[in-house]
Amino acid sequence: MTSSINYLGTTLGLIALATLLSQVDAGGVIIDLDKIPVSSTAQAETPNKPYWDSFNVLKICNSGTKQSPIDINEELAEPGPFSTISYDIYDTLLNFVMKNDGNTVKAYLKDTKDIPSIKFRGYQYEFSHFLFHWGGDNTVGSEHLLDGIAAPLEVQPVHFNSANEKTFEEALAKKETILVLGALFDIIPCSVTAFEPLINTLEDVVSPGSEAEFTGLKLEDLLPTDKNKVFVYQGSLTMPRCEEGVEWVVFKQKSYISQEQLEKFRGLKNSQGTPMSNNYRSVSKLNDRTVFRFSK
Repeated sequence: MTSSINYLGTTLGLIALATLLSQVDAGGVIIDLDKIPVSSTAQAETPNKPYWDSFNVLKICNSGTKQSPIDINEELAEPGPFSTISYDIYDTLLNFVMKNDGNTVKAYLKDTKDIPSIKFRGYQYEFSHFLFHWGGDNTVGSEHLLDGIAAPLEVQPVHFNSANEKTFEEALAKKETILVLGALFDIIPCSVTAFEPLINTLEDVVSPGSEAEFTGLKLEDLLPTDKNKVFVYQGSLTMPRCEEGVEWVVFKQKSYISQEQLEKFRGLKNSQGTPMSNNYRSVSKLNDRTVFRFSK
């Protein structure tokens, strides 16, 4: 009888340990699964498990102290001594190639004749690509949280310091500064006309590995109207290899998309052939970092 009790106790202990480990996200944060929406447990029950498991293979994804995304608390953000962010060629209609990489969709410039850029804090950052993260329902999807609240979609235009390197990959390899914008989306009743070229192209990249071209999108149309109210912090890429040294600029104001347009993202397939939803990374601890706020 005693041995049976000991066995039962050991078994229950192992189950409890397994449960605890299942509640630890990629950023090392323990998640109370009973206090968040079911769909936001995607990292524990993801349909694209090999991708999310790759976070656990790379040490910095779990032990890095400046990982992204984060939950931005506006009241705790400190005033930042920043100058105005200037956008070049963001108001120009451009041509893109969109790719389904099995984890998300990314859009790259089709040609390099007109390359958008951002000037911020005395540095020039050249546009590389933009990508999206979204949820299986409208309660989750964005990687960043604003005062604990997620949005159903987040777009992330990625830039690199072009002073020394010619491509994003070269800049990343040599640890040059990467700058990523983060714009969260709210749902509105009517479709956003400016998005139609992009949204229509999603139907051509449903399968992982597929790509298609589209024309006639301005990068500024991805961003909110007020581009000068932002939060700035030092973080990392949110996808393996989770490299740190990334400057994040997250907009306070939301961009907009219709429910019908958002559903097009949810119709994509991931590398496992299942619906590509909940492809966001959970928030990481802020640790000793400071989040700055800037308002022109």
